[in-house]
Amino acid sequence: MRKNMLGLISTNKPLYAHVYANREETILEHSELALKVLNCIIKEKRLDKVFNRVVGSINQKLLRVKMGELSSDTIELIKKMLINTIYLHDIGKINPAFQDIKMQNYIQKYNSSTRTNHSPLSMSIFIDIFYVEVENIKEEVANTDYLLLKNILMICGTIISSHHLNLESVSDFFSNKKYANKLADINAADYLKYYYKDKLEEVSLVYNETIVEKLNIKYELYILSKLLFSLLIASDFYATYAFYNEVDISELNLGLINDSQEFFKKYSESPIYKSIQKFKIDPDSVDLPINKLRNEIFQESEDNLLKNLHESLFNLESPTGSGKTNISINLAKILIENTEANKLFYVFPFNTLIEQTNNTLQDIFKNKKEFVMINSVSPTIERHNDNGIDYSKSLLDRQMFNYPVVSTSHVNLFNTLFGVSRVSNIALFQLIDSVIVLDEIQSYRNSIWQEIFEFLTHYAKLFNIKIIIMSATLPNFEDLLVKEPLGMVNLISSTSVYYKSPLFRDRVTLDFELLNKNITLNNLHSIVEEKMNELSKSRIRKGGSPYVKSIVAFIKKKTARKFYNLLKKKYEKSDNYLILELTGDDNTLTRQQTLNKIKSENINNNIILISTQVIEAGVDIDMDIGFKDISILDSDEQFNGRVNRSCRRSDAVIYYFDLDNIAEVYGGDMRLGLDLKNEKYQHILKNKEFRKYYKDVLLRIKDKNSQYNQNNIKNLYNSIIKLDFFDINKKMKLIDEDTLSIYIPHIFEHDNKIYDGKKILDDYKNILEIADFAEREIRLMRISPDLSLFTYQVYLDNIKNVEVIGGIYYIENNKYIKDGKFDSESFYKDHK
Repeated sequence: MRKNMLGLISTNKPLYAHVYANREETILEHSELALKVLNCIIKEKRLDKVFNRVVGSINQKLLRVKMGELSSDTIELIKKMLINTIYLHDIGKINPAFQDIKMQNYIQKYNSSTRTNHSPLSMSIFIDIFYVEVENIKEEVANTDYLLLKNILMICGTIISSHHLNLESVSDFFSNKKYANKLADINAADYLKYYYKDKLEEVSLVYNETIVEKLNIKYELYILSKLLFSLLIASDFYATYAFYNEVDISELNLGLINDSQEFFKKYSESPIYKSIQKFKIDPDSVDLPINKLRNEIFQESEDNLLKNLHESLFNLESPTGSGKTNISINLAKILIENTEANKLFYVFPFNTLIEQTNNTLQDIFKNKKEFVMINSVSPTIERHNDNGIDYSKSLLDRQMFNYPVVSTSHVNLFNTLFGVSRVSNIALFQLIDSVIVLDEIQSYRNSIWQEIFEFLTHYAKLFNIKIIIMSATLPNFEDLLVKEPLGMVNLISSTSVYYKSPLFRDRVTLDFELLNKNITLNNLHSIVEEKMNELSKSRIRKGGSPYVKSIVAFIKKKTARKFYNLLKKKYEKSDNYLILELTGDDNTLTRQQTLNKIKSENINNNIILISTQVIEAGVDIDMDIGFKDISILDSDEQFNGRVNRSCRRSDAVIYYFDLDNIAEVYGGDMRLGLDLKNEKYQHILKNKEFRKYYKDVLLRIKDKNSQYNQNNIKNLYNSIIKLDFFDINKKMKLIDEDTLSIYIPHIFEHDNKIYDGKKILDDYKNILEIADFAEREIRLMRISPDLSLFTYQVYLDNIKNVEVIGGIYYIENNKYIKDGKFDSESFYKDHK
């Protein structure tokens, strides 16, 4: 199906794609190797089925508008163009300037104005060839087929042109003369000496948006385009790696789970899994009522999944503290054992959750599996060969997600789904036939929830992805889609049965009396002390421990720090109180040290933990009493899960107060105003009736999307129709605020080890000087955990008169570190 490249090149002289270590690789050899990689991916990831699903979806749309299905000739020509996009992507390296300057392969004189780039020429040759083939079958196929073929021709051309850059808008590329200008440049230069034609034909190409809109095939073409770009980058990267490292690629190790029974063997043998299996036979085998309830949720979710294995989207709505991580592992196990799924992704909003879940997986699977965290602060698995570390393979595996289980962030997933760069797209094909567990999705920017779930629905359908969406406050996203329902399967049939169980609903008493009071930090301190003393006296009367663990959570770091300083000063001479602080500025070591103190069995004083909402993100602590500045209802419920987590106490209370302005933290969020100042939402939180809450939220979202503004869903549809990849990426951005990374070196000790920020920075600088790209990248990943100990994120556009090292702003003055913590308030005072 590929073109005969030798028939396209009009010279017998060697034309090279790569030269390295006194070895040469011809354009033909590289193209054959890239095609070999592609065929391996086609086989391993069952891409033929993906193609058939795309064609099948397009045919369904054609039938809906009473048009005939695509002809077999059309389908075959589409396949041919897709495959040759990979095969011909580097044919433009015949450019004599490229051969001479880049390959040191001088053959003959060429025009001095000739540039060395090759992608535009590759694109133009591709279009020159396949435009003729499209025109040749014009009379034999329906007009719809013809228009679609021309659109796909332009998609392929744009992707070839972009394969060393970012994805460009297909419609704009051909409508604003970019293509015509490139063609004119090529024909005016000496690019074509070794192409069998003297001149590329001038053809009229305008991307037909009307047919895409009429047939409603915008998602099919968008996902097909993204997949093709991913396959081109992956095939090119892998083939180049194989040449540079003299590696045989007759088979690729994409990190797939091919033997599910063996893969999940350790989990199936784990005590918790065996206990649940025993419970199925003998419900009385479980002692603690809370564990019995967790097992019932586990069993019901499993039963409902087994009945709906053919579906793609699954909704796991389960109370805080019900064991969702363990349930999700079992659900993934069932899907991988019973469907074509062969890879597992865990996706979270925060690095803390990524690390926590990865540690849980490592513990359950006894470190026998290749589980990797892909985020900004984690090293990667390092591959080795006879000479030591194989940096190139280590980096390639990381970029291509060549691991059976990947824990990553929402931002990384969205970069893969919607990003425009080569690196963000290279692993997209790995999502095919995968299970994706999306946790804490309520943290997504809710102004784009409708857009998110429309995209997820189509990706899941075409890529055969099984998506498990889990949260304690999950909205009914079925209500979001105005055209087509999601077909989402609720894995818990009647969630109210569990939410209204006293073990979950009454685990903590919710007290709203402070919402009627004017709260300041000074009177809050008195209230916290008073309530802790009351609880302590009550426990003493019952013969219990007098020591109380309290948590006070604010929505602003600035306020949390002020309260922390207030209490530290108040109790600095007291042995009866231990004052701790935990915010997003704390590094992983400080964070773990703080959590260890809270979890210690040998507590001989009262603990007051002052925190921001970072504490809500699945942090495994079990406090006696809580105080929280109200925010959005999701956060308030997440916070509840940090108090009486074990369900072993009957006297746990959470007091809500109103201090900081919620709008200053959640500006633009559709949930603003639907909070605990309203008795309606107090009742909803008490009774765990979150569907009622999200009914109000979704009504707001629908109302906003019905209004004409720049965020309107119709504008996104227009961008998808035009294949404006950059605009889509911008619209689907999860985080609006831009931050800078600052590095403040200081010295601290942890577990008898000294961490010297200046020494680590010097090591970082040395790594930046390493010439080999792969080695440099792997070493940067290796040092990233240490760098993160001194790195902080600040909401600034720029910092003047500061040295920037590898994208990090170096703050030499460590006056912003107080008591081992970042003093953001004084930093902002000096830099705003």
